[in-house]
Formats: sequence, C-alpha cells, structure tokens
Amino acid sequence: MRTYAEFLALFVVLPLVLLLGWYIAGRESGGRMRASWLMVGIVAIPAAICWDQQAARWGLWHWERRALMFSRSGWMPWNLPIEEIAFICCLVLLVLLLTARMQTLPPLSWNVRRCADVALVALLSGGLWCGVRAWQLASIPARSHPYYLTYLVFWAFPLVGLQWLVGGSILWRRRAVILLVALSTTLWFTLADSVALHAGLWSFATTDLTGIGLGNVPIEEIVFFFVVTLLVTQTLLVIETRAWATQFHGLWLSVTHSAVALQHLRSRLAFGYYFVRAPAFRRHDLCIASRKELLRGASSTYPMNQLPGAPRSMR
Repeated sequence: MRTYAEFLALFVVLPLVLLLGWYIAGRESGGRMRASWLMVGIVAIPAAICWDQQAARWGLWHWERRALMFSRSGWMPWNLPIEEIAFICCLVLLVLLLTARMQTLPPLSWNVRRCADVALVALLSGGLWCGVRAWQLASIPARSHPYYLTYLVFWAFPLVGLQWLVGGSILWRRRAVILLVALSTTLWFTLADSVALHAGLWSFATTDLTGIGLGNVPIEEIVFFFVVTLLVTQTLLVIETRAWATQFHGLWLSVTHSAVALQHLRSRLAFGYYFVRAPAFRRHDLCIASRKELLRGASSTYPMNQLPGAPRSMR
C-alpha cells in the first residue's frame, strides 16, 4: 500500500459498499433513507473537518506528501488533503448506515444486553481515566499547543455530555446498539490505522502522545475513532426519536400562546384607554374597529370558535 487513495479503497470504500448492500437488503424490514441523515451530516462533517484541520496545524499528526494522489499539486481545501476530507465523509456515512441497519435487527438477547452493560462500565472507567489524564496534561506549562489527548477530550466530552443531557432516556434504551456500532467501527479503523502507520501514509508527533497504545496505534487515535462514532450514532438516535422534539414543541407552543395572550391584553388596554377618552358618537365605531382588529390578528393562531369575544353562535 503506497498511497492514501489505496487505503481509502480497501478500508473505507469497500466496507462502505458492502454495508450499503446490507442496508438495502434490509430496507423491507424498516430501513429507509431519512432526512435526519442529512441533518447529522451537515453538523458532523464540518465539525470533524475543523477539528482535523486544527490538529494538523498544530502538528499533532501529519501526512506524507508522497502518499497523496489528488493533492500532489498543492491544492488542499481547508488545508487538508482531499483524501482526508473524503475519509471523514465516508466515515460519517458508514456510521450512519451501520446505525440505521442495526436498528432494524431483531431485539437483542438478554445476554447481549448484559455484556453491553459490562462494556459500558469498562468504557466509563476508560473515559474517566482519559479525562483525568487530559486534565493533568493540560496543566503542563510552556506549551504552544495542547497534547493530542487533551485536545480530543476537551472537544468531544462536552458534546457527549450535551447529547446525554438532551436525550439521556433515549440513549439509555439504545445503549446496546450504540456500543455495538461504536466498538465495531473503532476496532475496524484501529486495524486500518495500524496498516496505514506501518505503510508510512501518516504519522503522529511523539512529543504530543501519552506513549500508551495498541501495537503501533496510539491510544489517542483509538479514542478519536470511538468518540467520533459515538457522536454520530447518538446524534442520529436523538434526532430520529421525536419524544424530545415533542417536548420542546410543546414548550414553544406555550411561549407562543403566552405572547398572543399578551398581545390581546395590550389591545384591550389600548381600546379601554381610547374608549374612555373618545366622544360618545365615536365609541360605537371604536367597538366595531376593535372587534375587527382582534379577529384579524388572532385568527391565525386560534380557531374562530375560540377567539376571545367571539359571538355565542360561533362557540
């Protein structure tokens, strides 16, 4: 393997095509394209590109120019190789396909859910260690940029926490699916990253690493694949489940109706002020004009039979 494009074809495009075929084969059991995929892609892909761009600018990782095929001329959008941007887009699409297909499978057995709970405890322990270690590394002075683990933890962990704050009940019910998708994707791309590092397609700055890893893959890279998969999967599950959206929609309706009620109160007070100060022959005209204005302003919000002051025959 000599180029980044060959790496993409073998470890990204080929699994993506196979997964797409598996997904299409399962569409009869409930899998279908959703607008939520586009929403997740619009958010996840630019966020990952910005994070990757800043990491490359700090020198946390760098690519070998000889391994580039499409960016040898020097043109790199967002200061990243075209192959790297394609890798991010394909990674997000692969996670979306795998998450959607896993949701169409039959319910998992009790033993699988039990293993998922054990794995969740282990992952929480690992996340706690990463957070403590990242905080320790952040306290080291005289550095122009953070360590790889510090940058990764401070970027990803608040987003994961926000997702659980918004849709914690949804994610807890789907924890087995989340862990299966995240672990399988992380294992596959850890293997792919090991091959790419052995081939010299890219490398990492050893001064920015903790020195812990699995083979030649640093622990920071493994955590990167895991948190990116986790963020994409959880975002898709939260968006597709409408329970939280219904709650916010109800809150929005309450605020809107309160605003309309205040507008009606303001109109009533203004009417009372001008009614008291108007001459007797103008009061009848004011009553008619106020009633028409009230009906015209509120008809877009309330049904006609619920308007304040509506005739008894309309109720």
